[in-house]
Amino acid sequence: MQLKLQALSATSDNKTEPKLINTGNSQPLATPSTVPSFYILNPTSLAKGNAVQLLIADTLNLKPDIILITESWLKKCHSADMINIPDYNLFRHDRQKRKGGGVCVFINSKFICEKLSFPATCSMLYEFIWLRVNVSVNNSFILCAIYHPPNSSLRYNASDLLNNISKILDQCTTVFPDDYIVLSGDINTLNMTDLATEHGLEQIVTEPTHGNKILDKFYTNRPDLFPSTTVQLSSIKTKHKAVIIEPETPNCQQTNTPRRVCYIYDTRDQFIKNLASELADYKWTNVLPMSNIDQKYNSFISHCQELINKHIPKRKITLGLKDPYFISPLVKKLLRKRNKLNHLYGKLDEAAAISVKIGQLIAENKQKLMEKASHGDIETLWKAVNTTANKNSVQSSHRIRKH
Repeated sequence: MQLKLQALSATSDNKTEPKLINTGNSQPLATPSTVPSFYILNPTSLAKGNAVQLLIADTLNLKPDIILITESWLKKCHSADMINIPDYNLFRHDRQKRKGGGVCVFINSKFICEKLSFPATCSMLYEFIWLRVNVSVNNSFILCAIYHPPNSSLRYNASDLLNNISKILDQCTTVFPDDYIVLSGDINTLNMTDLATEHGLEQIVTEPTHGNKILDKFYTNRPDLFPSTTVQLSSIKTKHKAVIIEPETPNCQQTNTPRRVCYIYDTRDQFIKNLASELADYKWTNVLPMSNIDQKYNSFISHCQELINKHIPKRKITLGLKDPYFISPLVKKLLRKRNKLNHLYGKLDEAAAISVKIGQLIAENKQKLMEKASHGDIETLWKAVNTTANKNSVQSSHRIRKH
């Protein structure tokens, strides 16, 4: 079996011809400071309403280097623009001729990534992607993102899949002897015990990811590089929980970008009542005698702001300049609160309720954009359409643009 590599952009497809490259140079072993973080999830479709926006919300909050998605449910009609995550490159393998399934991987754009192709042995029935990710100048690793459906026996033999994976791993370790291995995804009941033993892989996810079962797994031959494994709820409505894998020293996070500061006021009843009470009794002796209307207005606003700051608590929220429009300050605040409930306090039910609220807010923000859009504002209109587009609407929009 001959190994082939193809460097793919975020909009590449299966028709791109692979090209041979020189693989004679090996690289030094990885260290924790050059190990990426992972976010692994089976969302049961990225094509459903708000799924991509909710995934972006989780991405902005957690800042993983690699996002691995199984059961993407993507088809040819779902363009790269529809599922774009800023600052990430997309690699995808869509299920052919049948709905559901599929895998895709979003790689931080600061990394160099190549897609590995094995045309001599790989069946299109197998739902996996093989990538070689260059994390730094001196370190790379082999990544396999895989989805093994529960009814796979109707399409292929599980032992054939395992033999195929084993052969590919043998080839990879021969060509890239210093690269470590990561094999991850939703494998359902696929028995990987013998394969893991043969290739020195260890499964490091220890908490249930679907009901009381561990279906979403993470195998690697360097478990020492990934000491932190967390299972938590995703913002996307799915029966699967997200798996977060982090290195000992998460130095692969995105670099600092310009931020803007916003404030969220706590408008609960007790604070509003306190403000209303003081406003009712307030003596405007410093404002009313003024004869200049502009000075009087500015003084009135200044006094009101002082009373608001006195009685209404506020919290500072920072937003990135590239954050999409649906990530409002309130959404960002709720994302942080959900993280604390998940990680610090283990209050999963409360975190789940906040996830529902986040989804509702994002849907409302999208709806507000649609309502603000008008035929006189074509750019805003198409922005709104593209964020809610499905198969039919995308085809319709193309027809409209042609006319």
